[in-house]
Amino acid sequence: MEGLLRAARYCYKPNILGYCGSQEKRGQLLLQRFLRKEKVDEDAVRNFLTTFEAAYPYLQLIANENEITDPFDNKVVEAYWIGNDLLKKVRHTAFQEMIVEKFGQPHLLGKKGAEKIAQNLPTSLSPHHSVHLSIIGSLTKKLEITVRNMDFCRIGWGTVERKEEEILVLTSQRLVQNKTTGRLTLEEEKGKVILYFPQVTAARIKDVVSFHWKCACEVLSDKQVESLRFYTMKTLQALNSAQEKS
Repeated sequence: MEGLLRAARYCYKPNILGYCGSQEKRGQLLLQRFLRKEKVDEDAVRNFLTTFEAAYPYLQLIANENEITDPFDNKVVEAYWIGNDLLKKVRHTAFQEMIVEKFGQPHLLGKKGAEKIAQNLPTSLSPHHSVHLSIIGSLTKKLEITVRNMDFCRIGWGTVERKEEEILVLTSQRLVQNKTTGRLTLEEEKGKVILYFPQVTAARIKDVVSFHWKCACEVLSDKQVESLRFYTMKTLQALNSAQEKS
């Protein structure tokens, strides 16, 4: 239940925007009701979340490599979206094989495209959400790979400074690119406004919350913030290293 709920929180906004997951209205309504903690068929929610052709294969990979039977186990879901020690047990070769098998389908990257990405995948990277859009790319081709979209798609975090009915104002950070060197960095951003649904994320002033596509997902512990920052920075370092070599 906890893992399913966490997955729903992170998947909700990109699904509503049409970027990931089934666009079936009945499924989207089911997800909304589940997030509002209404009584719904959890198996139906699980089935709907398996339609996310980007996120679900990562959950399967992390679960398999850690000998966990349920891809929606809470720690598995946390590993992908935030980061935790489960990522350390995922073999690089298994990550590469997943990219080719799951993302190499004709309607996604295609076999040659997926093989090229897998071959060039830096060994320093783990199957964390920060890797997907920036390294793998948009599977559905619905999203242009820009710094702005990468910033929206990555899981951000920030401290709540003010809250209104459905709005949180944060001190956070934004992704920027140096126009001269092309290097990507995070810089502080005050007054960042994101959507907030109190029945989904019970945030208080000075809490640190995660957000996806400018929508609050959950309140983070200090350890979770540290993990999210660590894996995000690893991805940026890999991107900057590739930029320097090109």
